[in-house]
Amino acid sequence: DEEEEEEEGRLFVRNLPFSTTEEDLVAFFRRYGELSAVHLCVDKNSKQPTGLAFVLFLLPNDAKKALAATDGNIYQGRLLNVIPAK
Repeated sequence: DEEEEEEEGRLFVRNLPFSTTEEDLVAFFRRYGELSAVHLCVDKNSKQPTGLAFVLFLLPNDAKKALAATDGNIYQGRLLNVIPAK
């Protein structure tokens, strides 16, 4: 159930530039609310970024605000795809 997933406050971010760092994501997303975790996905073999990340907000409502404000917007030259994380 999508509404239930949004209540958890976790977002899945796709199409990030490979140069993006966790610090970049914290700086970008914290304007929407307090974060409890940011995880930048890396390839298990090469240890290189995959352009994917999970962002966890302390308050689920802040995640909803971030989703509405960032999905489909440009970030570091790339079109972001942000969805509730499963």
